[in-house]
Amino acid sequence: MQQPDVVMSLRVELLRANKKIMALKYGTESLKEKVWQLENQLKDRDDFIKKAMEKEKEREMEIQALNEKVEQLQNQLKDRDDVIKKDKEKERRRRARL
Repeated sequence: MQQPDVVMSLRVELLRANKKIMALKYGTESLKEKVWQLENQLKDRDDFIKKAMEKEKEREMEIQALNEKVEQLQNQLKDRDDVIKKDKEKERRRRARL
């Protein structure tokens, strides 16, 4: 009668081992799926960051262009002010001679 007990305990041990193997197998698959999901999330975030950086670069370029335009207009205004001052000085000198 000891043999059936040994066979029975071996069967129980085999069932436990199979149960552990199945748990590990499905656990590994779910881990692989989780890794895949996290990789996709990371890729999505990377894409979002790249787009945001591109937009930021575009804004910086626009700001630079606007700053250059402002500087150009300020220079034109200064040049016009200088011309007006010279004209006023000429007019003042002309009136002083008269």
